[in-house]
Formats: sequence, structure tokens, C-alpha cells
Amino acid sequence: MAAKTWKCLMPGCPSRFNDPSEQFRDTAVNACAGCGRWRYLPHALAGGALAALVAVIGGAGWLMGMPARSYEERYDAYLRDGKIDEKEELELAKLAEKYRLGGEIIARIQDEVKQRRGVNATPAPTRPAPSPDQQQGSNRSLVALLHNIYSDHLKTGDEQLLLAAAIERQRIDQAHGERIEQQVKARWEKAQPYFERGLTAAKQAKPQAAIEEFQRALAEDGDNAWILANLGAAYLQAGRIEDARASCQRALDFDERNWLAHYNLGSCRAKRGEKDAAIESLQQALECVAEDRTQRITRDDVVGQLRTDVALSSIRRDARFQQLLAKY
Repeated sequence: MAAKTWKCLMPGCPSRFNDPSEQFRDTAVNACAGCGRWRYLPHALAGGALAALVAVIGGAGWLMGMPARSYEERYDAYLRDGKIDEKEELELAKLAEKYRLGGEIIARIQDEVKQRRGVNATPAPTRPAPSPDQQQGSNRSLVALLHNIYSDHLKTGDEQLLLAAAIERQRIDQAHGERIEQQVKARWEKAQPYFERGLTAAKQAKPQAAIEEFQRALAEDGDNAWILANLGAAYLQAGRIEDARASCQRALDFDERNWLAHYNLGSCRAKRGEKDAAIESLQQALECVAEDRTQRITRDDVVGQLRTDVALSSIRRDARFQQLLAKY
């Protein structure tokens, strides 16, 4: 019985493979007697091609998942101290913008990381609608941020990222957030001319004129903490300490992180001889200005004002005040 053979699959070779059971053969098992090629070489090539294809697909999948992993790793690192500060939030917003991560993906990643770390973990399956009080608080926080952004008449790219991150974090509908922004801009455009005239009058040491202009601005934009904080400064300049304190406190009701309101409230307290409270307010002012990335003023600028502000003369020699200046 003739030995079973197979045709060589290599191009140009007319030979046939020998059956491995054939005796007296010079070639290796499963090798072609003519060209010496391995019988299974085409299979090996096909297998190699398949392995390469699997590697490419796997690599593509890994690369597609890399943006989410990068965001998750960064968020997890920032959350080690239990909170995300404003600088870290901006970095996360930039990362989300770079990789074009959607709001649902970001929310899912944040929830997973929080649950893993046990930090204010939010159940992933359902998210109850915010209560009216929560919604009002979110809106107020967003309005305060918008007032900060537009206080210098310009919204930068970083500020847009901060705004988008705040809307996402507070679970505010995008369309609703845009409506709030347009309302804040419209009110500020009406109030701005009076506000600018108030600043000019204050610089010219005309406190009564400044008060009147700031009050007109406030009539157009009643929840603007910057108008209220500057009105407090004008009251302080006019010697109306209690009115100044009330105006600054009202500003903080709208924006608890408004550094100027804290600063002017500290001045009011210094005028009234409340040294402990004054120094506490001034320290809060320095902390807030360091966190506020929407303003064009630095902590060094504020420290310089603290060193020369005549309203603080009553506490200037206080050791705690000097320690505050040295600290920053």
C-alpha cells in the first residue's frame, strides 16, 4: 500500500509530503522531501497573523480605555485626603476635556472611586432628584462662581472648565446651567456701569458717592457678592461700621468664599476692637484668595494690603497678626 502523501503548499514546489510512518526517509517528519519546508508553515504563518490581529485588537481596546483609567487614577490620587480642592478640580476638568470624557462617564468613575474609598459614596444605580433646598443651594453656588468669573469682564478657558466641572458636580442640567449664566451676565451688564463709578468714587475718597453708585448696582444685581463687599468697604470708609459689617455678612451669605467680604469684615471687626474675630476673618480672606483661580489678584497682593491698611491699625502690633503675615 502506497504511503499517504500531501501536496506541498509552498509556491513553486511540486513535491509532496511523506507520510510520517514511511521508513527509510531522509527528511524530518512533516517536512517536504523536495524543498524541506515544514508542512505546517502556512498554518504557523496564519496563526502568527491571527495572534498579531488579537494583539492589535487588544491594544486598541487598552488604548480606548486609557482616558477613563487616567482620569480614575488622577481622581483617586486627589481623593486620598478625602476631598477635592479647587486646583485639583481644575486639573480634573482639563483631563476630562483632553480625553473628551462625557458627564456620565465622569460621574460613574467618581462614584466608583468614592465607593472604593468610602468617601461620601453615592449609590450608583439610582440618583434621586435634588430637593428644592438642595437645588437652590446648587444654583446659589453656581451664581457665585459666575459672579467671580465675570467680575473682571472675561471668561478664560480655565474658567470655562471650572464652570463645566461645577455644573457636572452639582448635577445641574446643562441647559439650566446655561440659562443661569445668561441671567447672571445680563444682570451684571446692567449693574457694571454703576459698579465702575462706585470704584472710581471710592478711589477718590468720596465714600458717599461710592455708596450711592454701589446701591444702584445692587438694585440691578442683588445677589452679587462683589458689589456687596465693595459697598461694605464704602460704608467703612464713611465710618458706618455697622452698615459695613451687615453688607459684608450679606455678601458672605451669597458667597462664603468671597475673599474681599472676609477682608472687609475683618476690618470692621478690627475697628470695633474685636481682635480675635478680626484676625480670623483676615486669615479666611487669605485662604480664599489663594483658592480663587478666577481672580487676578494673588495672596502676596493681599498681604501687602494688610501691611498698610489703616483700618487695621488697631491690630497691627498684635503678635497673632504678625504671625499671620509671616505665615503667608
